[in-house]
Amino acid sequence: MPISQRLHAVLEMRRLDPDGQEHGPDAYVFGNAIGEPGVSKTIEGWWRRACARAQITGLHFHDLRREAASRLLEGGVPEQYVQQILGHADLTTTSRYLATTRKGLHAVMERYQARVQTRVNFSEKRGSQRP
Repeated sequence: MPISQRLHAVLEMRRLDPDGQEHGPDAYVFGNAIGEPGVSKTIEGWWRRACARAQITGLHFHDLRREAASRLLEGGVPEQYVQQILGHADLTTTSRYLATTRKGLHAVMERYQARVQTRVNFSEKRGSQRP
């Protein structure tokens, strides 16, 4: 699974304990500084705790997956690659999953077409001014 350089850096920092020793294979990546699970042993538990501390309500952990996929698509990553990153078996699932993003793509295309039309109109005006 490809990861961003930022995530890679964070995980590299988490690889060592406070004494600079590498964590063992049983250490929790999202645990405390010495690799212990802390308050919760599940990502969902940590998620709920983080949202409560940030006073965020109604945001589910799975929402981050959709947001990341939407940003990838809007950033120009081909839908086939987004499909692979999400682990979907077929493109139809990815398309359905990202349906809300399609509205954004249509809006972008409309803005693009308006810009192209403006250039065409400008070129036509410039052409008509020539003797």
